[in-house]
Amino acid sequence: MKLHKVVLSAVAAFALAATATSASAGGRSLKDEPAYKSWSGFYIGAQAGWGWADVNSEFVTAGGAPLGANDSVNIDSGILGVQVGYQHQFGKLVLGVEANAIALLDPDGTVDCPNPARFCKKEITDMWSVGPRVGLAMGSHMPYLTGGYARANVDHVSGDKPTGANGLFGRARLDGWYLGGGVDWALKDGVIIGLEYRHYEFDGDRFQTFNAAGVASGEFRNLDAKIDTVSLRASFKFGH
Repeated sequence: MKLHKVVLSAVAAFALAATATSASAGGRSLKDEPAYKSWSGFYIGAQAGWGWADVNSEFVTAGGAPLGANDSVNIDSGILGVQVGYQHQFGKLVLGVEANAIALLDPDGTVDCPNPARFCKKEITDMWSVGPRVGLAMGSHMPYLTGGYARANVDHVSGDKPTGANGLFGRARLDGWYLGGGVDWALKDGVIIGLEYRHYEFDGDRFQTFNAAGVASGEFRNLDAKIDTVSLRASFKFGH
């Protein structure tokens, strides 16, 4: 089982345990639990955690026909990010929208190119997303689901081993989607902490590489990526 699946299972189990605890703590039912004043309002915050990425590129013709050679890079890295959003509570239902930007602290990985005399390096940059959130208010905590649009850039560098001579450079601009979920806890009005898992998938983009002088190489690649993240979040909600 991949590590991100273990993390997802842990998040799900944690959410269920928190729900069960809230529903039955001290022998009381959920309806007896003190209600959090309101989850409604604008919020802004920061997050930190870990991410796992698989970045695949394939040699193609200028028209996109596969040439039968590819390389794949795995990236494991700490992440830092920021989030801003708005949500409104309707009874126990909480609906909102959030924009999110993430930076990988160790954003690159290197493998042998299809030509083993050369290295191929990929670096994930400028990763952000925006989408709705649907939550269930359960006293001072709220499990939720989220999903939407995501965007990332991936820089490509290849060169001769070990000198890096005859370098080629390119950038893929990837559009995609994300799906995830988590649990938020209100420590007090306006201060919220949370635990969240997300899975991102980015569609392929065809790009051409260039040498250090900016001259096109005639080398074309298709590139796609999958990224999983788990993060601890802290936010401050306005209008509480």
